[in-house]
Amino acid sequence: MKLQTKLIIAFSSVIIVMGLLQFFFFQQRIEKVFEEYVAENQQERIDFLKEILTDFYQYDESWNGIQEFIYDPSINRNRRGPMWRNNPTLVNMPNLEISIADQSGIIIADTNGEWIGLNADEVPGVHEKIIVNNQMIGELIINQEKSADLLTLERQFIQSVTKSILFGSIIAVIISVIIGLFIAARVTKPLEKLMIGIRHLTKGNKTYRLKINTRDEFHKLAEAFNEMSSQLEQNELIRKNLVADVAHELRTPLSILRGRLESIQEGAIEPTQEIVLQLNDEVYRLTRLVNDLQQLSLADAGKLSLNMMDVQINDLLKRIIDNFSWLADEKNIDLHLSANEKIMANIDTDRMTQVFVNLIGNALRHTPENGNVEIKVERNNPHNSVLITVVDNGIGIDPELLPYIFDRFYRTDSARNRDQGGTGLGLSIAKGFVEAHQGRIWAESKKNLGTAFIVEIPIKKTSSDKNHSVTI
Repeated sequence: MKLQTKLIIAFSSVIIVMGLLQFFFFQQRIEKVFEEYVAENQQERIDFLKEILTDFYQYDESWNGIQEFIYDPSINRNRRGPMWRNNPTLVNMPNLEISIADQSGIIIADTNGEWIGLNADEVPGVHEKIIVNNQMIGELIINQEKSADLLTLERQFIQSVTKSILFGSIIAVIISVIIGLFIAARVTKPLEKLMIGIRHLTKGNKTYRLKINTRDEFHKLAEAFNEMSSQLEQNELIRKNLVADVAHELRTPLSILRGRLESIQEGAIEPTQEIVLQLNDEVYRLTRLVNDLQQLSLADAGKLSLNMMDVQINDLLKRIIDNFSWLADEKNIDLHLSANEKIMANIDTDRMTQVFVNLIGNALRHTPENGNVEIKVERNNPHNSVLITVVDNGIGIDPELLPYIFDRFYRTDSARNRDQGGTGLGLSIAKGFVEAHQGRIWAESKKNLGTAFIVEIPIKKTSSDKNHSVTI
């Protein structure tokens, strides 16, 4: 069943249920209130009728002529008391069946004449005593079942209310169906567009984008869909480039190995020590590439094993800088560490060493002679972390290339060959290792002004932290 049909059924069902509840509630309530009104009105009429009968009795001090009077109130009306002379129509109550009993309880008058002579207890209806001077002079009996004027109005009113409620409920259901059709169309249209977009994605069209003009959750859903499509398109491009890069990186050393080995087999070249070393270098390249890809895969899957221990960050960086001193001296680069305090962190020493070796090596490689490379260490108190910044004054990175430098096999200098640089996995591995430590890494750069790589990792506070400054 379509969502549009479900919505229409839901709207109609709600209206029908509400209509039925309204019908039963209001019918019962109105019927009760109207019954109370009718009962009150009846009581007023009964009291008025008792007053008339009392006046009748008091005028002659007897019930003589009462039968003729209730049968035809116009008979001898002018000789009765003042009520009859002033209100000659008050007793004119058509369709009202009454009986009157005397002091002894015997029926002496009846509008139909069928109860005369019987005991008042045998006559059904409403019994009202007629009292004068605290003495019962008779009894008025009203047969409600046969008094049509007391029930007809109530019945007609209840029937009219019932018809009105039913008619209103039917109109409400029709209107709800019309409104439901309109709302359902408005609600389901964005979903239909989303289904079309999903079908495009399943067919491999990752360039398809949704356009929903509403400003509600569906608009946000469309934005999320478009963002997902864009990400899938980007991932697909990265995947293709990755496959191409891996194939290229593997093809070159494999081609060299195959060519040299075939030449040795054919006797074209001698397997000298130099040739063996060249072959070993290519095997090393293949091994490093496979290991790097394996480390990246483990980091992406969250299964990278870490040997965590408490390490003094400044001491770790000092050892790494010492290992790069020969390269800095060779290019006459000022390589130094600046720190204001000793900071302890719980890290995997080998993994983080690889991160900083990569960052410092890149900084030295891209810094011209007589340049400057500085490693800054500072505490980030709001986040309880340490910031390690590797800053150089080299050639910098173009702003449009900066978002992609952590992608696999990405090189900012497309002209740089494999002998001049690595495989393009260094920064990707550094990012994976830092994130495995629950940290983050990013870069800031200005063309021809230099680049700064910032690493932020959680720290462990110790009581032995002391301020000091180190410069190499």
